[in-house]
Amino acid sequence: MLKALLKKQFLELNTFYFVNRKTGKNRSLVGIIGMILLGLLLFASVGAIFFFVAFSLAEPFAAAGMDWLFFSIVYLLAIVFGVFGSVFNTYSGLYLAKDNELLLSMPVRPSAILLSRMLTVYLTGLLYESLVLVPAYIAYWITAKVSVLAIVCQILLIFILAFVIATLTCALGWLVALIATRIKHKSLGTIVFTLLFLVGYYYVYFRFNALLQSLIVNSIKVGKIIHNGAYPIYVMGQAGTGNLIATVSVTLCAFALMIGTYLILSKTFLTVALRQNASSVKATFKSGDIKSSGVDTALFRKELKRLGASPIYIMNSALGTLLMPFAGVAAIIFSKKIAGVLQILPVSQDFVQILLAAIVCFGVSVNTLTAPSVSLEGKNIWILQTMPVAGERVLAAKQRLHLILTVPPAMMMAFCLAFVVGLDAYVFSLLLFVVIYVCFTSAVGLWLGVKFANLSWTNETVPVKQSFAVTISIFGGWAVAVLLGVAGYFALKYLTALDAAKFLLIVSVILAVATRAINRLVKTKGAKIFETLS
Repeated sequence: MLKALLKKQFLELNTFYFVNRKTGKNRSLVGIIGMILLGLLLFASVGAIFFFVAFSLAEPFAAAGMDWLFFSIVYLLAIVFGVFGSVFNTYSGLYLAKDNELLLSMPVRPSAILLSRMLTVYLTGLLYESLVLVPAYIAYWITAKVSVLAIVCQILLIFILAFVIATLTCALGWLVALIATRIKHKSLGTIVFTLLFLVGYYYVYFRFNALLQSLIVNSIKVGKIIHNGAYPIYVMGQAGTGNLIATVSVTLCAFALMIGTYLILSKTFLTVALRQNASSVKATFKSGDIKSSGVDTALFRKELKRLGASPIYIMNSALGTLLMPFAGVAAIIFSKKIAGVLQILPVSQDFVQILLAAIVCFGVSVNTLTAPSVSLEGKNIWILQTMPVAGERVLAAKQRLHLILTVPPAMMMAFCLAFVVGLDAYVFSLLLFVVIYVCFTSAVGLWLGVKFANLSWTNETVPVKQSFAVTISIFGGWAVAVLLGVAGYFALKYLTALDAAKFLLIVSVILAVATRAINRLVKTKGAKIFETLS
């Protein structure tokens, strides 16, 4: 039975290469080869990054006789990367698997199901870990002298440390599952975690070179801290240098952790897995007056609830709503530095004001709420089509959501940027332009969403991230921003009577006319297309 479960888990782990998630159909041979090559290219790209990081550390640490510190850092980095890369797959694979109830209803021991899935977690962690360790080993072998015994220990540690990664991943996955069963708004939790990750990621990204240099310069001090305060990491580093006692110690500890984790999870697996399928919030009916609302209000609430129920939809189609106010506040905080940079640019003040308008355009283009909104109806679109509601009003509700979530943050960002360059008559022109541009992008996105609707998706990631409508909305919006800057440059150069305020007013009029035409197209032809989609 365990063999059959492992085979099933392995097929699930590699199904992405053989099944098209857009259609749910098997890929052709060419498609399979293409996906495998794409995966290899991605792995090679990630491996190249870790190779250059390891290469910059290996030589100075080896020269200073701190080889163990190099391996301590590399192993710690591999563990963090492995855990982060597989923790949420572990959560969904262990506790949210769609076949949990089916398998548990069969004469299969829960412990066997758990063991098969923990081995899958082990393989996933091994894959992520190898992306760090294999390039790091190659970099070390190139730059430092290494014995055969050290090479054997290093290769063995790839498989041993994967048990440590699996242990930490299973523990964190269990913690995530436990928290998920007790929170009401899971989408909000996902969004908060994603934002925190983005903040942490960009902090490390911008500070990485400084951290790397500081690590090399203070290697002796860092080594003492690890030896005295994080002894297990020190032992792992010694194992990487070929120390047999350290290697055996790490091996025994890794096996002990894995066995202990299995015994603990086997006691709680059944309870947590079944709880995921049970409603954590019980609704109670309270008698009283039932409040009714108009059709447009009801449709808008439907769109708002659809957005709130999908973290993928929020983080990919409404990210601008979160980022634009942040960018505006950052511009105010660093206004003196920004003003100093703007003063030394070899361009006029009017062109700087046009560039700021183009920057707001980039921020607005991040929001693509209307583009995937029709496709997200999926196979349930018949519900709206059979209701006594015109397609025009359904589409209007989708556009209203886009406007409400995009206009205020865009205006806030524009006002903050205007404050940086000086508040004058330009502010009115900028704010008017921003509002009209938001209306324009919402109308274009909605028309593209209707025209190129995809209702046959099996994963909502497809319409939100991979659809033609979303792609054109984003890159088209960026193209408009670039065109605005180029047109503004030549207009100011050859039309001396023109300033930034007048230029933005002219562009606003053009966009307003285009927006009206597109909205009319959506209300007539677009509504008819929507009513016949299937």
